[in-house]
Amino acid sequence: MVEHSSSRLPRDLLDDPAMISACADRDIGEVFALVRRRAGLGHSAIGRRVQLTPSRVKEYIDGKTRASSTQVLGRVSDGLHIPGAMLGLAARRWEDAPSSVSLPVPLPALPNVSKDAEPNNYLAAMESFRSADRQLGGGHLYAAVVRYLSDEVAPCLFGIDTRPTRINVYAMAAALTEMAGWMAHDSGRDDRAAAHFERALPLAHAANDPIIEAHVLASMAHLASQQGVPGEAVRLARAGMEIGRRGDWCPALYGRLYIMEARGLASQGDARSRKSLDRAEQCVESIDVHPWISTFDRASYAGEAALCCYELHDLASARRHAEEAIELCRGGRVRGMAFGQLTLAKIHVSGGDLEHAAAVGFELLAGSQNLGSVRVLRQLGELRDVLDKYRDKRPIKDFLDQMTDAVRIRKMLLGSVLRMKGGLPE
Repeated sequence: MVEHSSSRLPRDLLDDPAMISACADRDIGEVFALVRRRAGLGHSAIGRRVQLTPSRVKEYIDGKTRASSTQVLGRVSDGLHIPGAMLGLAARRWEDAPSSVSLPVPLPALPNVSKDAEPNNYLAAMESFRSADRQLGGGHLYAAVVRYLSDEVAPCLFGIDTRPTRINVYAMAAALTEMAGWMAHDSGRDDRAAAHFERALPLAHAANDPIIEAHVLASMAHLASQQGVPGEAVRLARAGMEIGRRGDWCPALYGRLYIMEARGLASQGDARSRKSLDRAEQCVESIDVHPWISTFDRASYAGEAALCCYELHDLASARRHAEEAIELCRGGRVRGMAFGQLTLAKIHVSGGDLEHAAAVGFELLAGSQNLGSVRVLRQLGELRDVLDKYRDKRPIKDFLDQMTDAVRIRKMLLGSVLRMKGGLPE
C-alpha cells in the first residue's frame, strides 16, 4: 500500500455515505477498511496514526473486535482527522473550521436573564428556542434548553438568586420545562419527555396559572397519542379543558386541546373526532393572549387535521389538509413541513398514486437534510416499510434508493446528539 503524505483523508471519502454510516454506527472496522481501500493506507500506517498495533487494526477490520470506549474513538478521530461529530464526539482541538456536518443555522443567542430578571428576557429566550426548533428540530436544541433551565432558571426558582424579580418564576419554569419535554420527544426520548411534562405540571399549579397547567396537559395528550394510547390522549385533553375553564379564554390553548381530543378519537375510529376538529378550527383565527404557551395557527391545525382525516379514511380531506400544512410551513418551519410531506406521501400511497407519493418523498428528502428530528427519521423508516412492497415500480425504486443514503446521513447528523436505547432506524 502507498501512504499519502497528507495527514487528512480525501474529502470525498469523508463525504461518502458508506463512511458517514460507518462513523455514525461507530463501526471502526468498516472505517479502517474504507481508509485502507480508498486512502491507500495499510494496517501499519493506520495503526501508527491511531496508536494501535497492525494486528489490532486487522482484528477491527475482520470484525473480531469493536471499539467500546470514547478514548479509542478519540484516537481514531485525531489520527485520521475524522471530524468529531461524525463519530458522536465533541469537536476535536484540531478542527479549525466547521465540518461538513455543521448545523445549517446557528443555535439561538440567549440573553443572560439572572443579571436582570425582566420578563421580556425570559420570553425572548423562549422565542429564540422556538424559532430555532422549527428550523433545526429538538435533537439539536434539547441539551441547550436543559442547560438554560439549570443555569438561568433554577437560581431564580430556588432562591439562589435573591434579587427582586417582576416575573412569576413558577410560570416561567413550567413553560420552559414543558418546552424541554417537547424537545426531548423530538429527540426520540419519550421517557425524558414524560418526566419533563410531569415536572412542569406542579410548577404550573404553583404558579396559579390554569392556562399553563392545561397547556402541559395538552402536551401530555400529544405524547400519549404518539405512543399509541388514544384513550389516554382523550382523557388528558378533556382534563386540560376542565382546568382551562378556571382561567381566561385562551384560543391557542383550546385549539390544542380540541385537536388532541380529535386525534385520540380518530385513532379509535370515533366519528365524534369531526366535532372536535370543527371546534379546533374555530380557535385558529383568534388572537393569542398568553405569552407562555405555543401558538395554534392554521398550519398547526392543518397538519393535525390531515392525520385525523387519514385515520378516519377520508383521504380527500386528509390530502387537502396536508397540502395546506405544507404550503403554510414553507419558508422557515422545516419540521412542520416534513411532517406534512410524510402524511401526504402516505395518503398518496393509500390512494394508489405511487408517482405522486415518490414526488413528495423526493421533495421531503431535499428540504430536510439538516433537520435534527428523530421523530422525522423514524417516520421516514415507516414510510420506507410501506413503500417497500412497491419497490419494483420505477419511481418508488428510485426514491427508496435515495432514501437509503439520506437515512445514513441523518443518522450521522444525529449521532453526535444522542444514542438512544433501541437505536435509530436501519
